[in-house]
Amino acid sequence: MSFSERWQAQLNDSLIECAKLAAANNKIDVKYELLIVGIFWPVR
Repeated sequence: MSFSERWQAQLNDSLIECAKLAAANNKIDVKYELLIVGIFWPVR
């Protein structure tokens, strides 16, 4: 499985996890959170 296929397959789970963490912390703006997830997801 290539990197892009793996990225697409795991993207929804990552966004769901991100949304759950954001709900616990009201200080984070969702648009910035999604931006950070998009930038740092490949690093994980």
